[in-house]
Amino acid sequence: MADDNQQSLNDLLVKSLEITTDVIGLFDHDDKLVYCNEPFAQLFAKTKDEATGCHFSQIIRDCYEAKQGLHIETDNIDEWLEYAFSMRRTHSFRSFETDTCQGEWFRLTEQIIDDSIFLYGTNITQAKNTEFALIAAQKELKAATITDALTGA
Repeated sequence: MADDNQQSLNDLLVKSLEITTDVIGLFDHDDKLVYCNEPFAQLFAKTKDEATGCHFSQIIRDCYEAKQGLHIETDNIDEWLEYAFSMRRTHSFRSFETDTCQGEWFRLTEQIIDDSIFLYGTNITQAKNTEFALIAAQKELKAATITDALTGA
């Protein structure tokens, strides 16, 4: 009976990972993607089947070369990857924001689990757009406070 309950729980967890709109991926100790859901694959402009089994560096190179998915700002992809690898596995947990070539923003977190990386992300595009609008409004207000309304000086 306990085995049936464990299998039911496992099935429910896998189903939950598959239907969430959040980004979920798991890289093994060699940085090969061993599991991802569709939102994860879409973040990298791939299907789940295309992404699964790929090395992290190949996924990034494909985004960079196609200029799709994750937005990678660099003139030298090898240096970018070297930097990315210098950050990976340096802390048991890290969180960062990134954008896509399509203008979406994601907050990603990486959790080290037994030398594998569990990556979780959520779309924060609406919050980032609000942040950018507030920054622009703040700049306008600052300019208005130092500009004479009558002369424009």
